[in-house]
Amino acid sequence: MKKKDLENMETPKQASWVIRKIFEARRWLTTGVKELDLYAVKGNYLISKAYTSIMPQYPKVNWKALLLTQGILLRHQFILWMSLHQRLATVDRLSKWGITVHKECVLCMTDTEETHEHLFFECSYSRFIWEQLLKLFGISRQVGRWQEETAWLTTRTKSRNELWKILEVHLQQQYIKYGWKETCEDFNS
Repeated sequence: MKKKDLENMETPKQASWVIRKIFEARRWLTTGVKELDLYAVKGNYLISKAYTSIMPQYPKVNWKALLLTQGILLRHQFILWMSLHQRLATVDRLSKWGITVHKECVLCMTDTEETHEHLFFECSYSRFIWEQLLKLFGISRQVGRWQEETAWLTTRTKSRNELWKILEVHLQQQYIKYGWKETCEDFNS
């Protein structure tokens, strides 16, 4: 990058993510500044419109109410966020990273590979725990797959009173946390 024209230089392929972001910002600065002038009309500048033009617009997720419920511990929110994005370090993900681990599920002790889908709720052990927790709350329903359970809990969180929101989201977060903790403990032993 030494002695090169940075304005016209392409983003280096081996550049770190920070350098790539700087190069993206450089492109915006050359074109986006003209857009900002549109929001300064008659001496009034609307920062909110300028902000929305700068920030990328991502599609809204339907499960945001699960994470934004008050009274939930931050570490539980983080673990739930990881599970909603399917970023928990399951055996299938560990093996993709080159870490050698036994592929069988440590919860149900079958030869089924431990994946996110299996842990939530194809595994007979985790399904049983979730069914028992639902019974504890007086909820009688057939347990579905992870996406179905998340969608069901999301709709209940939006439509119920605040106490039920906290209890039900906390229920799911505790299920994920302790199910995940048990998986990790069994893996480490």
